[in-house]
Amino acid sequence: MVRSGVVMLAGGAVLAALLPAAAVAAPQVEEVASEVELAGPTAPAVARGLVVKTRSGADTVRRAVERSVDGDVAVDAPQRLAGSVSVVDFDAVVPLEQAAEAAADVAARPDVEWAVPNGRVRAAEASPVPVNDPLFGRQHPLWDAKATSAGGYSVKAPVAWRSTSGKGVVVAVLDTGIRSNHPDLANRLVAGYDMIGADQDADGGPLPSKSPYRYYTANDGDGRDSNPSDPGDWIPKGDTYCYGEKTPALEASSWHGTHVAGLVAAQRGNKIGISGVAPDARVQPVRVLGRCGGWDSDIFAGMEWASGGTVSGARANATPAQVMNLSLGGNLEDVPEPDRTFLLGQYCAAYGDIARRALERGTVTVAAAGNELGSADWSVPAACPDVISVAATSRKGRAAFYTNRGSTVDVAAPGGDYVVDGDGGGALSTVDLGTTKPSKSGYVEYMGTSMAAPVVAGAVALLRSSGVPAGRVEIALDNMLSPFAPRSTADTVVRYPIRMPDGSTRRVDLNCDASCGAGIVDLGRAPLPVARPAVSGPVTVGSVLETTYGTWTARQDVLRIEWLRDGAPIPGAESPSYTLVEEDRGARISVRVSPNLAGFDEVRSVSAQTERIGVDVTTSAPTSSTYGASVALGAVVRDQGGPMAGRLVTFRSGDTVLGSSETDQDGTVSVRVPPRVLRAGARPVVAEVVVEDQTWTSAARTVTVAKARSSITQSVPSTVSRKKRAKLTAAVKVAGVTHPTGQLRVYDGSKRIATVNLSSTGAGRRVVLLPLLKKGKHRIKTVYVGTTDITGRTSSTRTVTSK
Repeated sequence: MVRSGVVMLAGGAVLAALLPAAAVAAPQVEEVASEVELAGPTAPAVARGLVVKTRSGADTVRRAVERSVDGDVAVDAPQRLAGSVSVVDFDAVVPLEQAAEAAADVAARPDVEWAVPNGRVRAAEASPVPVNDPLFGRQHPLWDAKATSAGGYSVKAPVAWRSTSGKGVVVAVLDTGIRSNHPDLANRLVAGYDMIGADQDADGGPLPSKSPYRYYTANDGDGRDSNPSDPGDWIPKGDTYCYGEKTPALEASSWHGTHVAGLVAAQRGNKIGISGVAPDARVQPVRVLGRCGGWDSDIFAGMEWASGGTVSGARANATPAQVMNLSLGGNLEDVPEPDRTFLLGQYCAAYGDIARRALERGTVTVAAAGNELGSADWSVPAACPDVISVAATSRKGRAAFYTNRGSTVDVAAPGGDYVVDGDGGGALSTVDLGTTKPSKSGYVEYMGTSMAAPVVAGAVALLRSSGVPAGRVEIALDNMLSPFAPRSTADTVVRYPIRMPDGSTRRVDLNCDASCGAGIVDLGRAPLPVARPAVSGPVTVGSVLETTYGTWTARQDVLRIEWLRDGAPIPGAESPSYTLVEEDRGARISVRVSPNLAGFDEVRSVSAQTERIGVDVTTSAPTSSTYGASVALGAVVRDQGGPMAGRLVTFRSGDTVLGSSETDQDGTVSVRVPPRVLRAGARPVVAEVVVEDQTWTSAARTVTVAKARSSITQSVPSTVSRKKRAKLTAAVKVAGVTHPTGQLRVYDGSKRIATVNLSSTGAGRRVVLLPLLKKGKHRIKTVYVGTTDITGRTSSTRTVTSK
C-alpha cells in the first residue's frame, strides 16, 4: 500500500501473497475535530421535474412533458401526488430556468390547470436525515452536501436511513484487524477472529520456532486465535522480508481494517467523528492481512469462517456475516501469458468456490477492483465469480485516477480522489494515529477502491436489513445505480497527467464507460419503505376500501399492491381499491406493498389490519384472579351498523362453559363466573355469539388464576394413654372453597404416622385415629398436601405426652 507522497500503487502482481489493494494515504492525519463548518456555497437553482395538475391520464402527461424538455432529458412515468396532481421526474436535475420553460409549455395545454418546476430549496443540500457527527460534512462518499445536485455522486446513504440503518446485519471486514477502542466503533463489533498463521520458508516448510520471521506477517507474536486486534502493519526501514530488497524508509502502520470498518458502520449520532454507511450494522473483524500483506490460505480461511463455514482449529462463528468486505487483492496484469490466464483460473477456482458457498449460506462478497490504473479483469479476488467487484469514482462522478477498470467490474462507488478533487477529496474514516504500534484514536482520509468497496458493503448491509435476499443483492444493485458524469472532452479529464512511481508521466482518461461498472451505487434510487400503507373505508361486505402506497424512499412508480385476507394474498386484488365480498366476512383485510423491481421484490411494507369484516366480538376479563373467587367477564358485540342488542353471548375457557347472557342496547354483556369454575393456571377466555348460523369468536383473553391459600389447625389431647389410640381432629379452611379436598398427613416428629383424605362433603374437617404412641413425649403436626388449585399448609406442632 502506498503511503503519503506517492501518487499511485505499483502495478506488479503478487502471486503468493495478496497485498491490501486500495488505500492511498492522505498527506495529513487529522485527530477528532471539535467543529466543522457544514454549510457550503449557495448551490445553483435546479429542478428535478415538474408538478402538474391536469384532467388527462398519465401517458398524456408524460408525452406532454417529453415534448417540452430538451431531447437529452429523459422523463419518468408520472406519480400521483394527490387528486389530479401528478409529479413527473426527470432522470437528472436540470437548471431551474429550463424546467420553468418546460412548465410554461405544459401549462398552456387546455387540459392542464397548472404546471410548475419541482425545484429544490436550499435546505435540500443538507442530508435528508439530521446527523450530529461533526465530521459528517466531510464524508462526501456518503452525502456530498456541496454538490450542485442533492447528494451529488455520493452513495446517498442518508436517503436510505429514513428506512433502515442496517440493524440486525453483520458485515465481516477481512483486513488488518481493528482497533476496537476507537470511540466511533464502540458497540459496533461482534466477535471476530485472527486468521494469520505462521510464515513459511522458501520451500513452504515451517520456520524454526525462534526465527524472527516466524510470525512476521502476523506481527503479534502468535498464530491464529480469537483476538483480531490490529497490532500495526508497519515495515521498518531496511526490512528485506516483504519486498526482497531493503525498504528505503519506514512504512507506517496503515490501520487499514479500522478505516474500512468505520466506512461500513461507524456510529451515527454520538456527536463525535463520522458515520458509517450502515451505522446500526455490526462489524465482524477478521484479521487476514498483516505486515507485508496476507497469504491466500489465511484469506480463504477468513472467508470460510466469516460466512459460517468450518475452519480447522477455529471456534465456530456464532454470528456469521451477511456481507463480507475484501478491500484487498493482487493483480496479474504484468504476468506474461499463458501463465496469467492460467493463474487467474487457478485463483478464481478457489476464491469463486468459497464465494459461491458463502452466497449459498447467505453471505454476499464485496471486493475492491484494485488501484493499479490497469485492468480489473486480472484482479483477484474481485474478478472472480460470485464476487461483487467495485471500482472507485471521484466526487465529480468520473473514474478515480488510480482505479482499475474492466469487464469484470460490477459497480462503482466513491473511493476518494484528492489528486483530482483537491484537499478534502479523500474518504475520511477511523484509524489509530500511531506510526507503528497503537497510540490513540483519530481520523484520516484515504483514497482507493479499498474505500469504495466498504461503501458498497455498507449499502448491501442496508439492502439485507430491508429484506433483500443474498442471492438478489447484485440484481438489486443493478437497479439502483446512477449514471456516471456525462462524458467530457476537456483536456483535464480526457488526458489527465498522473506521475508514475518511476517519475514518468501517464495521461489518463477519467471519463467512465462500462469498464467502470454499470453505474455508481445510489441508495437514493433504492425503493425502501419509510411509512406503512394505510387502508380506509367502511368495513362492510359490498363496500370499497382504498389504500395508499405508504411512504418510500424512491421509485413509487414501481410499487405493487396486494390485498391480503388474514395475511394471505387475495387472488387478483392488486389495485388501489378493493370491494369487500362475502368471502371476506369474518376476516381482517390489509394491504402489502412491494417494489415491482427485480431484486427488491421481497422488500415489503404491510398496513395495519382492518377490523374483522362482519360481527366483531371483544372480550374483557381481569388478568389475574384466585381459585375460589368469582370472576367478572364482559363482552361487546358490534357489526358495521353499530352495537348488536339481544344477542346471546357464551363465554368459554376451552371446553368449559363459564356462563352466558344477552347483550343490552349498547351491545354489551357481562357475566360472573361462579367460584371454582376457573381452575388455577393460565386460562384463556373467549366470547362467542351466533349470528345467522355463523359463530363469531373474540380474541382470547388470558386470566391467570392463582392457587387458593389454605390454613390448617389440629386438635389433639396433650396427654394420651399409651394403651389407647388417640383421636386428632384436623380442620382445613380455604376462602371461597366450602369443601376443600386433598390429603392430610400426620407426623410424629419427622415420621409419618397417619394418612387420610378430606371428603368432598366434609367441610375440610377430618378426625384421624392415631396409632398407639410409646411412653414419652411426642411432637405431633398435620400437613395438608394441597391440590392443583389449593396451596398446601402445615399446622403448628403439638407436644403430646403418652403415659
